[in-house]
Amino acid sequence: MGDAIRTFTNTCDIIEFSPDEFHADGDFVTVLGHEHCRCKATGREWRTDLIETFVVHDAKIRSFQCHYDTASVADAYAPALTMAATIND
Repeated sequence: MGDAIRTFTNTCDIIEFSPDEFHADGDFVTVLGHEHCRCKATGREWRTDLIETFVVHDAKIRSFQCHYDTASVADAYAPALTMAATIND
């Protein structure tokens, strides 16, 4: 998970990232939240609600999933992705 977070923070500026609600049931935790970020390569921003699920056992995160509006994030990165694909061809 560290690599994914590192890649995320290396490629975008986090303008706002906030949990809104926490729901726990044993080792299972759901967090409802939102984020507003800017792609460093394009300057384009996105806003999306988040649903994050964690399985926590012995004070360690054992499993993590994040659900969000992937289309808005892809739109923010799209020009950079197109340029990278052109350079790699």
